[in-house]
Parts: sequence; structure tokens; C-alpha cells
Amino acid sequence: MAFPERFWWGTAASSTQAEGAAPASDYFGWERDGKVPPSGDGNGFATNYAADFRLYAAHGLKHHRLSLEWARIEPEEGKRDRGAIERYRAMLLAAREVGLHIWVCLHHFSLPAWFAAMGGFLDDRVRSYYWRRHVEFMRDTFADLVFGWKPINEPLAFAAAGWLAGVLPPGIRDLGQFRLALRGAHLANHDAWQLLRGGGKPVTTIMSLSPLYPGNRSDSSDERA
Repeated sequence: MAFPERFWWGTAASSTQAEGAAPASDYFGWERDGKVPPSGDGNGFATNYAADFRLYAAHGLKHHRLSLEWARIEPEEGKRDRGAIERYRAMLLAAREVGLHIWVCLHHFSLPAWFAAMGGFLDDRVRSYYWRRHVEFMRDTFADLVFGWKPINEPLAFAAAGWLAGVLPPGIRDLGQFRLALRGAHLANHDAWQLLRGGGKPVTTIMSLSPLYPGNRSDSSDERA
């Protein structure tokens, strides 16, 4: 299959993969409790980003999706970490210097523990206030260095991992809760789109396209698939 000449090739990584879990995140709590292996400093990107970007550009790639971790920027409700903010701006500047187009992801599975404890995306009032406030702050702080926005990483995978399979925080296995989580993630994506769309930068979605097949021919299997 031939790709169109204007097809954009790129890469992506979560903050947890690249930097390690943020100490103020719900995922770090899982590490502390031994539910997942410790992520440490991730792949070292937090300190090696400039060299990584140069190597990336040398291979002819132009686009990268970078997660800016909410739990690092606002580790406590209403208290933002200026050091983390400046470090992320330095990352974006380093990418620009070598000609990379950065798509910023605002949520890649992990959340500030304080936001998750309030109900996170499942609580309409919490989402509508705290998430929208965060998106507005990110827009006002980083838009000058951003090529585009991808607010929520894989809403279906996020909801399924945390509320259906129970392999990520909060570790629930309940179909009804999964549906609420999926609804909340989609609404959070829409909230972000409303706030970001007027800034002249593209706002796109990230979807996990995984086919599902019923395990048998029962009505319940068909419904779940």
C-alpha cells in the first residue's frame, strides 16, 4: 500500500513511559502499592530530550506527540509547579529548534491523585470545573510552542483498562462503571476541543482501533462485543 505524499509520519509516548510516573499521580500510587513495576525515570527522556529530538529529526521525522503530565504541572489542587512548567517549555523549545512539530497530549491514562480522588472524568461537576480549568491553563501557557493538540489519549483504552479490565487505576471491573468512564473521557475530549479550537492550532482525536469478537454466539456476548 502506498501512502500519500503528504502523509505525516510521527511517534508518540506517554509521560509515564518517557519520564516515569509523576509522584503526585494515581499511577505512582499503584507503583508504590506493588500493583505495577516501578517506572523509575522512564526511558530517560526528561534529561535527554534535546539529544533525542536531534536524533529523531536526523531520521527525517517531523511530528511527535508529547504528553505534558498534569500531575507534574499541578501536583496539588490549585498549586502549580513552576519548575515543571519551565522544563516542559524548554522541551518544546528544543523540539522547535530542530524543526519538529509537537502535538501535545493533555491526558495519557495517568491523572493527578487529587483529581482522581474527587471522581475524575466520571463526575460531571469535577470534570467541568477542574479539567476545563487545566485545559485553559495549558492553552494559555504552551500554545505558542505547540503545533497541535490531542487532548485525550485513547478514551476507550483508558476506560477499559481502569474500569473493565481493572489493570490500571482505579482497578475496577464493572461494566456500568466502564460505560460511565468512557462517557466521561469522551466528554473531557469534547470539553478540551471547545476550549482549544479557536486558537488556530489543529485539535484531533487519538483512537485505539481494536476489533472485538464475541466469544460465543450468546446474546450477552454479542451485546458486550
